[in-house]
Amino acid sequence: MPSLAAYSILFFALCMIAGECWPRRANSLPWHRRWLTNLSLFAVQLGIHRLLAAGAVFAFAIRVDGTNTGLLNQFPVPPTVAFVVTFLAFDLFTFATHRVWHAVPWLWRLHAVHHSDVELDTTTHYRHHPLEAFIGTGFRLGFVWCLGPDPFALACAGAASHFNSLFTHSNIALPPALDRGLRWLLVTPDMHRIHHSMRREETDSNFGNLLSCWDRLCGCYVSEPAGGQTGFELGLAQYRTPQTLTLWGQLKGPFVRNSTAVSVNPLVEVR
Repeated sequence: MPSLAAYSILFFALCMIAGECWPRRANSLPWHRRWLTNLSLFAVQLGIHRLLAAGAVFAFAIRVDGTNTGLLNQFPVPPTVAFVVTFLAFDLFTFATHRVWHAVPWLWRLHAVHHSDVELDTTTHYRHHPLEAFIGTGFRLGFVWCLGPDPFALACAGAASHFNSLFTHSNIALPPALDRGLRWLLVTPDMHRIHHSMRREETDSNFGNLLSCWDRLCGCYVSEPAGGQTGFELGLAQYRTPQTLTLWGQLKGPFVRNSTAVSVNPLVEVR
């Protein structure tokens, strides 16, 4: 039976192919430069801790399950209820921690690496600083300890979140009617792309990863970017030169205060 990794690779390839066949935006940089940086960052994460981290969260969930640790283990909760609560709570937790990455300055410096991509396709899903992935694992372990989630539900929620993130970072142009319909339940590529805008008010919107309801309920939903989907700029002002977009530039970027960064968009507020 194919593993989750095999399905992930297949889905990644399908999203990339669809994004090339039905693109929403034309790439402003040669594809090989962006892909090399994005996938190299993923390789660094994978080589250091990614596999161990993913296994640690699931193993910790199994250890916590059935004990007196966590909210769900304080009451006789039916399995179906535990599954639904775990699934929804994990997506809400992902939404909330995403807002924390934007709100706390030193966390933002790490998360900014993900936002530094000047265009968006499925490889952007993997564009994270290794320290962000490491700290994020600590957040997830805290979530497991506090909730005591059902391990199977946690695995399903994690898989759904992962696959939808591959989809939402893609360059696929969905038919407008389909995008509008899907947005009532799920985050779509057009919705998430706004989150990668250079404009501060758009970067700090559409934080959801799977379900779109959290942004609507918390008042941080933006339906369309200024300039339209093909007319707004992606990325960050402090990551615009070729040197800052290389693997080394991305790894050291959070630790270099670039006070001379100049935005190509006069409306952008540099963080």
